[in-house]
Amino acid sequence: MSEMVYSTGRRKESIAKVWVSSGTGLITVNKKKFEEIEKNLQTEERNIISKKNILSEKEYLIEVQLFKKKVEDYKVSRSKTINQITKIKNVAQRNLTESLTPILADYAKKNSISYIIPKQGIIIGKKELDITSQILEILNSKIKSIELQ
Repeated sequence: MSEMVYSTGRRKESIAKVWVSSGTGLITVNKKKFEEIEKNLQTEERNIISKKNILSEKEYLIEVQLFKKKVEDYKVSRSKTINQITKIKNVAQRNLTESLTPILADYAKKNSISYIIPKQGIIIGKKELDITSQILEILNSKIKSIELQ
């Protein structure tokens, strides 16, 4: 299931609120990489445990310490990668919000709309008041892509 991120942008009297979901590129690649590393670490842990009665206590403790170091290094690496992805996602989200806000403001002005409210904030309403598809069409025609860095 893809993670959905909620963002709000403001310009003059207009407010833009959007949901951004993660794609399949970078996050999927790293997820597979992490799953493979975790699988290898689990295999190594089982291997070390199976040697407990074969190795001397000193040798066993050395292997356990080395393994703990590998696990800690993995956790640090994973955390750094997740932080990098989060930063990239936040920049892309900010860029999208900056691009979407003037589109919403222009649409509201052209159509004499006083308020644009996100669906999540509405308990009941008429479907014909939903402008999501119109805004998405305009957004897609004006913004072909958002560069991730």
